[in-house]
Amino acid sequence: MKINYKQVGDVQLPDLQMEKITLTEMYMKARMKYLEEDKPDLYFKLLTQNQMNNHLKEIQQEAEELEELLMNQMLESEKNLIPDKATAQMEWVGYMNNLKNRV
Repeated sequence: MKINYKQVGDVQLPDLQMEKITLTEMYMKARMKYLEEDKPDLYFKLLTQNQMNNHLKEIQQEAEELEELLMNQMLESEKNLIPDKATAQMEWVGYMNNLKNRV
């Protein structure tokens, strides 16, 4: 991969441009922020190797799979606590929202 440089004052800096990506997914946003703030070396490496998008998509997919697994496990373990959806819709919605927040 060829890296282009741009002159800034007396110094040449790498001209890094990330592929356009819309960070609409929660876990992608969180991972990007984490890399920028806490792992700048990995952040720079992913950018320079043009792997940031793939990395963020993998993180998003793994997080969604784990979220689904945890939801199913918690639903199973708390099945006697779940309000009846047919007779208590608002309680059921509240319970499910609370469950998702806990996951």
